[in-house]
Amino acid sequence: MTDLWFYLLEADSAPGPVRVLKQKHLRRPNYQLDLRIIGNSHIISLKTAFTQLTECLACLPTRDIKTKTLMECPLPLSDSEFRATVGHFQYSVKFHTAWLEQDEYRKRHLLLLENTNESLCYEFPAREGMLKLNPLTLLKYSCQATLVQIWTYHTYPDECGIADTHTEIGILQP
Repeated sequence: MTDLWFYLLEADSAPGPVRVLKQKHLRRPNYQLDLRIIGNSHIISLKTAFTQLTECLACLPTRDIKTKTLMECPLPLSDSEFRATVGHFQYSVKFHTAWLEQDEYRKRHLLLLENTNESLCYEFPAREGMLKLNPLTLLKYSCQATLVQIWTYHTYPDECGIADTHTEIGILQP
């Protein structure tokens, strides 16, 4: 979990070469939202007629980026928040990471799998590990006319770790 990097780009592209494992495209009257799971990581892209923005949490080489980044940093290992106005978007993201006792980790991991409505989930192939749980990436979303919210969860059974983010993007009128 400590090798994850966070990127925010004013473009509709990934910050480097990626392999998409699962994706969902959502079209609304005034925007398009693309959710992609890339390994134990994610890419979220939001586009309107005036602005485009991509958030990425991934284990990518930091110098492979061809697009201008608005933010580029290692995943914060303590609670933190970032806010920015980008074109017609009011953007904010909150980060949270936790290393848990095995019983608490198992409980939270299984709870994530229970409710997958309005979400995109990828459970990685079975692994032998101390908890016998598969790593997963889960993206939950809420799409309203002028507000998009995405909650992401990345689980690491061998570390009993969970990294999560909560992104809010307000869509301003031009």
